[in-house]
Amino acid sequence: MFSFLKRKRKKDMELMQSMFADASFRDSLDKILSSYPVDILENSEDKLVNEVIAVSKLIAEEAVKRSGRTLSKLTDDEMYTCMLIAFVASDHVSRLAEVSFEVVSTVACAVLAVHRSPEEIGQLTNEVINGHNQMASDPSQVKALQAIGNQVSKFFSTADETYLNKLAELYTLLVKHLS
Repeated sequence: MFSFLKRKRKKDMELMQSMFADASFRDSLDKILSSYPVDILENSEDKLVNEVIAVSKLIAEEAVKRSGRTLSKLTDDEMYTCMLIAFVASDHVSRLAEVSFEVVSTVACAVLAVHRSPEEIGQLTNEVINGHNQMASDPSQVKALQAIGNQVSKFFSTADETYLNKLAELYTLLVKHLS
């Protein structure tokens, strides 16, 4: 008899959870954007997408920087690994923001490789996409993606630099594995 009230209450609870999740996401995003120098693309109408791109790029850049490397001087293996981290970060943050993962990941990877030719950027991006898909389907390699994802998630929710340092360690290990 009162099942409609239960359904309404359930919908109200789902709405409240969604609102809290949105507020939490925005708080995390704002905290990171205000704590780190980031370049936000201004040539698009969607500010949120640009912020998600900036944070995804920042996470990968920080992993490179904290590993003692310079983004403009990376070898192909080092750039591939940097872009892989950005790809995983894009997946996590774009899902939370409910924006297009494809757009965020592609632009974040391209902006990271800006010191390369357009052909190299396209080739590296395709290699990252294929490599990610291969790693995700291989039980012996999926743990590397999970480890990156866990550190990205923890950093995003806390903005604690400890997780960026752990990403730098993972970055170094992955580069050694590729070489």
